[in-house]
Amino acid sequence: MAHQPSLMPPPAPKTTSLHHAWSSLHADLVRLLGWQVLAGDILDYVRFRVVCAHSRSSTIAPRSHGIVDPRFHPKRWFLLPEGHGLQPADVKKRFFNLCTGVFVRAWLPFLSDSYVLDSANGLLLLQRKSQDTSAIRVLHPFTGDFVELPPLMSLVRANLDMSDGTGRVDFRSVTSISVTVDGFVAVMIKLYNISRVFFATTKDQHWSVSTWNIGWYSETISSQGKLFVLDSPTTHHREQHILQIDPPRLDHHAMSSYLLPPRLIATCPTNKISAMFYMEECVSEILVIGHDANPLFKGRMLVYKVADLIMGKVVPVTSTSRKQGFGHSSIYTLVPAALRTGTNVCISPGWSG
Repeated sequence: MAHQPSLMPPPAPKTTSLHHAWSSLHADLVRLLGWQVLAGDILDYVRFRVVCAHSRSSTIAPRSHGIVDPRFHPKRWFLLPEGHGLQPADVKKRFFNLCTGVFVRAWLPFLSDSYVLDSANGLLLLQRKSQDTSAIRVLHPFTGDFVELPPLMSLVRANLDMSDGTGRVDFRSVTSISVTVDGFVAVMIKLYNISRVFFATTKDQHWSVSTWNIGWYSETISSQGKLFVLDSPTTHHREQHILQIDPPRLDHHAMSSYLLPPRLIATCPTNKISAMFYMEECVSEILVIGHDANPLFKGRMLVYKVADLIMGKVVPVTSTSRKQGFGHSSIYTLVPAALRTGTNVCISPGWSG
């Protein structure tokens, strides 16, 4: 019996079926899915948009929104230092994802005429090499978006008397970058050997400096557009205080920004925590690392969430949901799924052991 040819059409390729499935989704649903992907990682969002033309037309392009819209900030990406600090030798730089451990290399043509001063929320703070301008830029490494800020050098030179007395300025810094409700980019810079905070917005004509000081031996970190200070004990108080510095506010009448004084948000009780070392940001949590004050456990390292200390809850962290990393200007740490005392390893770039 002769074989009868099938009248059914051949099965469509899987890629065609997938394309049809995407194109049949309502644009609002695709946009909602896009926001969910973006909440995880901006590079995943970029991949999501290249699935098909429908996903691109239904979602917002990262380019031109990379800085002014905080949702597009590469918060989990950390620029890896190369050599001594963050002064790059070429325009290709490596970035490390603090959650997934993935490395990517980005081509940054701006680095051919600029220095990298610092990184915050994955955004880069650049200074032009030209002595004539010394302009400051904020650059998004994955979209190429940038904004201009006033030159900083003139203000730093005018405030050398606030440094450590050597007449030199240590350009190691802690930087916070945020976006105001009006859509202006605001930057705060705390230089290591100057006890005040420099700040400016893209609306300002010049940089300003805080009218108040931060203690010389205080630890400062940046998180979510704010600065957090672990104040050192003094003769007036034995506890270590955690202070919060909010982003600059814009005075619409004076057309310039101003900075409110630090405000106390938590206290580290000395009967439970002693010998504070530093603070760190782990994804969205701020952690305080210190030693157990109980003499029975002398030398045991403890980790606390600042959010718990604010609520008056002094209970050390015992576990995290998964392996996570957090970066610091002088230290990199990998936190295992279970925080067992004595098993955490902190490796400094200058450590040779």
